[in-house]
Amino acid sequence: MKTSIFLRPIFARDGNRVRPSRWRLSRWFLPEDLETSQHGLLSLLDVIHRESLDPATYIDAFAIEQRGTYCRCVQSLARRLREGVPLIDAIEQTPNVLSDDMVVSLRLADQSGTLNPMHALYRRSRYAEAMEQRFDWAGFRFYWIVVGSVVIILLLLLSTITNPVIRFLSKVEGYAPYLLQRMSENLKYLGPIAWLFLFSVLLSIAFGWSFRLRQWIRNLASGWRVSKDQNAISKLLRILSVPVASGRPVTAALSTLAKYHYQAKTRSALLLARNEIEHGAEPWSSLALAGLLTPEESHAIHVSGDPVSQGWVLRRIADEHERQYRHQCNLWSSIANPIMVLLVGAIVLWVAYAILGSVYRLVVHLS
Repeated sequence: MKTSIFLRPIFARDGNRVRPSRWRLSRWFLPEDLETSQHGLLSLLDVIHRESLDPATYIDAFAIEQRGTYCRCVQSLARRLREGVPLIDAIEQTPNVLSDDMVVSLRLADQSGTLNPMHALYRRSRYAEAMEQRFDWAGFRFYWIVVGSVVIILLLLLSTITNPVIRFLSKVEGYAPYLLQRMSENLKYLGPIAWLFLFSVLLSIAFGWSFRLRQWIRNLASGWRVSKDQNAISKLLRILSVPVASGRPVTAALSTLAKYHYQAKTRSALLLARNEIEHGAEPWSSLALAGLLTPEESHAIHVSGDPVSQGWVLRRIADEHERQYRHQCNLWSSIANPIMVLLVGAIVLWVAYAILGSVYRLVVHLS
């Protein structure tokens, strides 16, 4: 078997058989998140394509360095490749092994013969992401889950211990703990809200683990969305820039994207643009008519001239959409965090007022 100089350290010879060997000391404490692991697999596919290597063997070697659900995903991909399934089809049949936009871009690059430029695009975008501070969705979700869990535990504990405390204090002659009684009455309404919040936390955890549930919620949200999905448009235009810069027909690229894109709303818009082009319309004005470009953006692409310049303009437009998407994420994060802090603070003050106020009145009454 031909072994690449880039991947030779991960293989060891066992008699006449070349087998993968682990190059890390431990698999249990990996610093990579899912997105980093997916980019690592995409980089491996780039090397496999450029060096004409056997994908099943090297992907199997990559799988032993992963852990958990993603390890099983990569192993499933390697198993499909050993069964003779083509690489792009095997990736499409293995959910979550690569992100949705990566799968669509590989399918488009395979159909248009632009695999090398597509891999180069992802290498440049990965370097640009490393140079910029991106929004940490995983940390944001973890923050909300932790804070929500604390609120739930606090409310459930209060609903459990408040009534026994009220009964104990009611034994004191002439004393009525009305602050605690009022809090107990309010907890009757807040209890179902706490359970609903707990259900939301469990649903968010299931959303992170289940690919099918995540895909269903994403398609449902994209169908209800009124404004533009800046992130989806950014990825779409960046993927489209590769065949355009390589001189491939725009109609063929739009047909492939309309067939394989993961959002139903975007597929409909791409089909509309492709049909307009087939009826003689200008390609970029058709994308503007479908709502994927603004009239100013379509005009800028149209007057840019040669295909290389058009691909460059498409990437700059994609960068602008991505910047707007990050701005929206940071804005909502900056709004949501103070609201959660004020909410938790209000609950703590309410509980402290009810408990300390009752204790103070009890001391005054006994004195």
